[in-house]
Amino acid sequence: MINAIIIDDEAKAVSTLNNLLTRYIKNVEVVGTANTIDEAVVVIMQKNPDVIFLDIQLVNESGFELLKKIKNITFEIIFTTAHKQYAIDAIKIGALDYLLKPIDLKELKDAIIKLINRRNILINQQKFELLIQ
Repeated sequence: MINAIIIDDEAKAVSTLNNLLTRYIKNVEVVGTANTIDEAVVVIMQKNPDVIFLDIQLVNESGFELLKKIKNITFEIIFTTAHKQYAIDAIKIGALDYLLKPIDLKELKDAIIKLINRRNILINQQKFELLIQ
């Protein structure tokens, strides 16, 4: 099971994404949500997610600011935003995907497939390193 956190300041956006994940994506569980950067830091530390779905424009804050506050990023980042202009910045920080609102179900499924593939690669690398040791 993949543990996810949704970070967005719009209640409808949180609800919509949560519903899409719950109804159509079997191997993802939303373990928390946050509406602000400060809330997000707390939820991330408590829940240790595999992935966060992060809006870029939060009330008077940027999703990029959250990433500066987390010292050790151990999760994947999928941006969910209505703003196309931040895609290059998202790529530069290593985001797994960039989904434009309203979120398309096929694109969401494709992002989850990328996430699963990346996790499998990491697991295989860890197994290989253990074998070598």
